[in-house]
Amino acid sequence: EVFGEAIGKHARSAVGMAGLPVNIPVEIEMVLEVE
Repeated sequence: EVFGEAIGKHARSAVGMAGLPVNIPVEIEMVLEVE
């Protein structure tokens, strides 16, 4: 698990914008764990 007892619960995020750069239709957020 990326988020465990040592790190705690993850935070939710939300982005509100009238428009995104370069007129892109979506914004993607990702959390990774690299070993």
